[in-house]
Order: sequence, then structure tokens, then C-alpha cells
Amino acid sequence: MTEPIEKYRCCECGDTHEFEDDAYQCCPPQVTEIFQCGTCGHEYDHYDEADVCCQGGSDETGRPRINPLELEARGQQRLFS
Repeated sequence: MTEPIEKYRCCECGDTHEFEDDAYQCCPPQVTEIFQCGTCGHEYDHYDEADVCCQGGSDETGRPRINPLELEARGQQRLFS
């Protein structure tokens, strides 16, 4: 299990950058800090959300959280748009 990765999103264009300075250079003046799940790469606004993304447990509705990589290993295909 890997730790969430801190990233930065431009508020103008929505692009995600690895470094805060790159985000400011892309679309000044506003940049938002986001967190990316270290396992699947899904982006979240809060560290805690990214931290529990692929760890299992349950979501806010009480249903079991399902790891997308585990589903793929069992044969489910990932759909991309």
C-alpha cells in the first residue's frame, strides 16, 4: 500500500501538476492542493479520502469499499470513456 501523493490543480484549466510552482505558472493566481491515491491514481480533495481509497473498509453509506484493482484481478473490465 502506498501513501497518497500530493498534487496541485489549476483552478482555471483544471490541469493537474506535480509541483505547486508549475501549477502557478500554468494558470495564475489560484491553485488547489489535491491528493492522488498512490495505488490507483484517483484524485481526491482531502488526504483522508485518498488514504482509504484502496484500503477497503466502508464508504459513507456503510457499504464495503471495493478496491478497483481487486475487481480487475477477478475478471471485471475497466471501462474508459
